Amino acid sequence: NTDPGRGDGTRIAGDIRSPYVYLAGKQPESAHGVVTLAIWDSRTRTFVAAAPVSDTDPAIHSVDRVAVAVDALDRVCVVYKLKPNDNFTLWQVAARVMKFDGTNITYLTHSFFPFVNFENDPNNVKGLQTLEPSVAMTTRQICIAAKGTVNSTNNAAAGPDTADLTTLYTVINHPDPQNYPGYPAEYGRTVNGFQEDFTGATRDPNWKPIGPGGDHYVQEDGVLKVYVATNDPNHLIYQAPGYSNTVQEVLARMRVVAFSTNSDAPRGGIAVGVMTNAANLSRGINLEFRDYLQDANEAAGQKARKVKFLNDLVAWGPAGLPLQWANNTWYWLRLRQEPNAGGGTNRIDVFGKVWPADGVAPEPYAWQMTWDYTPAAAVRQGFAGITGGSGGGLAHLEVDYVLIKADALPSTTVGFALTGPPPNLPKFWSIVHSGANVVVDYFGGLLQSANDVTGPYTNILNAVSPRSVPISSGPQKFYRVAQ
Repeated sequence: NTDPGRGDGTRIAGDIRSPYVYLAGKQPESAHGVVTLAIWDSRTRTFVAAAPVSDTDPAIHSVDRVAVAVDALDRVCVVYKLKPNDNFTLWQVAARVMKFDGTNITYLTHSFFPFVNFENDPNNVKGLQTLEPSVAMTTRQICIAAKGTVNSTNNAAAGPDTADLTTLYTVINHPDPQNYPGYPAEYGRTVNGFQEDFTGATRDPNWKPIGPGGDHYVQEDGVLKVYVATNDPNHLIYQAPGYSNTVQEVLARMRVVAFSTNSDAPRGGIAVGVMTNAANLSRGINLEFRDYLQDANEAAGQKARKVKFLNDLVAWGPAGLPLQWANNTWYWLRLRQEPNAGGGTNRIDVFGKVWPADGVAPEPYAWQMTWDYTPAAAVRQGFAGITGGSGGGLAHLEVDYVLIKADALPSTTVGFALTGPPPNLPKFWSIVHSGANVVVDYFGGLLQSANDVTGPYTNILNAVSPRSVPISSGPQKFYRVAQ
């Protein structure tokens, strides 16, 4: 029963991430109708819910010209022209924000005037009016536009000073601001931190490899390729001067490219508090990918693939997050160290989250993992960065983006692509003669060998890159890298 004419009193809207279609209009089609929101499910083409929007008395109000917008979380803003009662001689734009959970419509606000310029004294009409509204919204802000005659300095008492039907707009905070689906919380915000997307020709000089495994962190193809393997522990730390060495947070988008199965040695992820003194070189707190059926502090029947905390060369953390991560799939990892956060009995030191970086999955609201590792162990104090593999285990990872947050880092506005790049092909970086060996340096898969170039090829067990192959008088060998 909404406007059957040319449609000035009725509008339709939706969001590409939602299956629902929203219609707002007057019901019945009359100045004394009730502005109403109705919702259909596009998947089944069925009506699912309706609710009144206007909360003034239809016996005495006048309404017209309805518009509607929807955000990615099915929150709705309806705007319309309103004269609530006889004290209002001119039209004013009103708005109301609601939300839909798939079954029920609930209200986030009462109806309100989004523009400061309005008047409701019939004995002192100044000519302030707003009309012909339109609206757009995100999960954090709402933009309402209109035509009107207003005071350009928002001094309504002084009366209008603009031309008739001046184009106006106002941006207001969402009554229930949320992170945009698919983006970590910092997106678009300014924080004290350092961010890196690894698209430059060379690595930032403040990235320093530390640990006995050497510098096996290659920046190319728009990612950082991590394939350090020998000895333990190994990190690439952001060693800029002056930032907090204890309270740190790292956010990174990472994927595993190649990883040994059911083995303790392979690992990789992000780190905080990585120390640089000789006695504790490259020791920090880590959030790491794992594929091992005998991890410490896990319940019986543990899955091999998980994400776990590690205090280097001291102890594994509590039961890990049983995320059955997949190769060549991007994930967001977030690790925060704040010793004794909250004080009192809540003396948690380390916090972690991991979720798919598919551009759709929202960041979990709460921390999924926590660890109180002090005072049983000393607080790790140092630098934040990337954790490499160790112990001769195969662990090839790629990092597409990293954000390090800490006091005394400069202000930066956080921004990154919604999704990471597609998988890269495995490659040989070099094959060189070194003394009595041939050293094969490669990335992105399992090293295989054959006696003939046409095969058959078989996996070389426990091979890591770079691989030293003794030169002998035996049969020739051919090698390839396979994902």
